Amino acid sequence: MEAGKSTLKIHYRRTLADYDGWELWLWGIKSGKPSDGFSLHPLIDSKTMSPYRDPFGSVFELVVGSGSKFPDPKGTTLRIEAKWGEWCAKDTPSREIPLGAVVKGEKENIYIVEGEEAVFTSIADFGTRFVVVTVENPGTSYLYLATFEDGDRSKDVFPATQYRDVFLLDTMSYGSKEIGISVVDNHSTPDRPHLVWTPDQGVDISIKAPKHDRRARDGFDSSPLSQSLDSKVQKQKRLTVLYHRFDGYEDDLVLTAWSQGNLKRRLRIKERVAKHAAISAFEFSPGMLPSIATSGLSFAFECIGSAATSKEYRWQPEFGYQVFLAEGMDGPVTFEPRPRQVTYHRLGVTVDSSWQLEVTCDEWKKLAGSSQAIVPVPAISEEQPGMFELGDFWFPPSSKVLIRPVKTSDELENDGPETKLYEMTDSWREVPEDRLEGDLHLAQGYLGLFQDEPDRKMLNRERYFYVEYRRYDDDGAGWDIWTWDNDDDFSDPVAAEPVDWENASYPTFRVDRSRYGSGREILLIGRQGGGHWTAKDEPQRMWKAESKRPNFDDPYIFLQGHPHLVRRLEDAVGNITPFVEVDGTISLHSSMDLKWFHPNIDDNSKKSSLIIKSANGKAMKVAKVDRKSSVFRVIHVENDSKLFDEDFPVEDYTVSIRNFAPEVLSWRRYENWDEYAYEGNLGLEFGISECTFRTFAPGADQVSVIIYDTAI
Repeated sequence: MEAGKSTLKIHYRRTLADYDGWELWLWGIKSGKPSDGFSLHPLIDSKTMSPYRDPFGSVFELVVGSGSKFPDPKGTTLRIEAKWGEWCAKDTPSREIPLGAVVKGEKENIYIVEGEEAVFTSIADFGTRFVVVTVENPGTSYLYLATFEDGDRSKDVFPATQYRDVFLLDTMSYGSKEIGISVVDNHSTPDRPHLVWTPDQGVDISIKAPKHDRRARDGFDSSPLSQSLDSKVQKQKRLTVLYHRFDGYEDDLVLTAWSQGNLKRRLRIKERVAKHAAISAFEFSPGMLPSIATSGLSFAFECIGSAATSKEYRWQPEFGYQVFLAEGMDGPVTFEPRPRQVTYHRLGVTVDSSWQLEVTCDEWKKLAGSSQAIVPVPAISEEQPGMFELGDFWFPPSSKVLIRPVKTSDELENDGPETKLYEMTDSWREVPEDRLEGDLHLAQGYLGLFQDEPDRKMLNRERYFYVEYRRYDDDGAGWDIWTWDNDDDFSDPVAAEPVDWENASYPTFRVDRSRYGSGREILLIGRQGGGHWTAKDEPQRMWKAESKRPNFDDPYIFLQGHPHLVRRLEDAVGNITPFVEVDGTISLHSSMDLKWFHPNIDDNSKKSSLIIKSANGKAMKVAKVDRKSSVFRVIHVENDSKLFDEDFPVEDYTVSIRNFAPEVLSWRRYENWDEYAYEGNLGLEFGISECTFRTFAPGADQVSVIIYDTAI
């Protein structure tokens, strides 16, 4: 440890040892001012690369002193809150402790317990609440403690992840001050305690591991049982139980099995013959238990390190020797794994090992309750990325099965307000019941399922599409196109790549669909100034993969002001808004520049393409068009004394021009005259360094100031 720094270890205990996903949120208060909060994750064991836990619970390490979050601990109050994920759950109340009083040496410790406000600096400070039990001569067997109250079996206590022979007993969870303790392994199930603890024995005791002959774990021939078995339960028969939980406990499961005819004789099976995705597989010989044929077998699953135990399940030989069970089911179902392989393909790029396949179905959601019913499935192997095996999954009949590929990463940054779970995600696909056997192929950009591998040349060709960006008056300097995936909330937005297009009159950009999760619907918006976003061309446009085979060779047209991408300029349709002004002119606003479609619109020597006609066919003749901006023009019509007087029916006239929706002519109206009240100065205000011009013209669309070199 560097000079001027100290390490504070924070030990956090949860009642049910459900530590997965829990982290600490810390901040300091000094001189009444709170500092910025930050997340503190559990220590990682360098050997197992899993979160480190000591007998007390999860362990966190906080560096205090020079260069840390708390450079000066004196006078600082440390506040601690425990949270699950991104505040999906919170352990209240928050704790606080004077940091300067705790951090005195290079290494210090504090201890906190779920749901309790107190903070202690040693386990001894809890009094006789926590008893450390050390098992002597533990051997190689997996051990746990069985505890008793008033002579009856009470609950089991499991070791921490990194310990085999040290246990922590929380006496507060017992109603008696006398607690019986026995050491249990896979070959013994004591019906009475080996030791009885009382408070006067202190909080640090030891107990010897049981001694007996070690026989083969699942070998019936070596079992001392002498009972004969029914023909349905042969010595050689081994039962395989495939089990799935929705709460993430698969890595710490033990199966406990017992006969209904002999409740004391129990098997505990931790080793799994295989583990695929989130499916845990346990295999053992029911013949090791007596009276199976007459009474049946029961089993339950326990989470190591947790007092929580799942409910009891019953099995009979007629169920078969390959069964499936998911958390929430009433009992096991006969299950025969089927070959079921899914291969995922990307547009123009290979699928790496960071891709997983998420699987869910509607019946799972009913079983999972409040838990997550989505199961992540890794690739078969690093040598076969993009290939996923679903043969171990059981899908209830007639259930709706959904799958989607997701790209994971160990380097995702989650410091912001939103948690980023993936780098990118493709779309969910529904798998029909008749397609749940055999091989399936998924391809980015396609919602359908392929029975055969899709054409690689086709996927390479459809990787890119091109966009030609047309702006008014060739004003394309500094503009590019910003893109993102409409179906994927996780992939990062990217700027389209500018490319040289032969004989192109406008800037052309290439959009790489492989940079998005789905790539079926991509949103685009014009921007100026790159990441500074000095201006943007709204609204956002959407590119969609066409239902028929799309043309990826010719560019789409991205037209300034138009809300859609078009293949041809003639396909763009805009809107106009015409108003009759008090001076008898017509103000015409358009969503796009009329010159895109009518190059001579502003040439008054040519016949105007504007048509202003009444319902009975009477037309106004356009005399002159003044272009004020690319989307605003003033139309002068040949007038007579009665045109546009107060009784003139302007609403009978419609303004039409090709590629724009016709619009009824109307008077310019001002709904709230109070908004136009002005009582300030008007005109020129002269100053030595500057001149100010003020005008009041609520109906004007544009105001010009004309400056002459000499006075008139």
